[in-house]
Amino acid sequence: MYVWGSGIFGEFKRPRKVKLQNNIKVNKVIVGGSFVVIVDQDNRVVVWGSNQNGEIGVGDSKIRSHPTRLETIEEKIVSHVSVGGSFAFAIGKTTTRMDNSIFDEGNRSQLSGIQ
Repeated sequence: MYVWGSGIFGEFKRPRKVKLQNNIKVNKVIVGGSFVVIVDQDNRVVVWGSNQNGEIGVGDSKIRSHPTRLETIEEKIVSHVSVGGSFAFAIGKTTTRMDNSIFDEGNRSQLSGIQ
């Protein structure tokens, strides 16, 4: 996988190959305004980039300049991720129960109608 951009949030001005920890095999790449969400072949989530509004879901608002496993939903098997400028949604199931859950992170002012 290659990334590039302004360099402000951990990307590179020229395409550069990104090395993912533990030989993560990428299944899906979803790009937000200034952040990236990856779903791997095991349906686990890896994130990095701007986190000004908590959009990458790591529990704070610090920039992550390197791919980081999203531990807040680690026990979930994620089937779908959708993002906006500064928010993200994931649909997943627990590893112990097969219930569908919806998770949202980021700027709630952009999430009209979500309680």
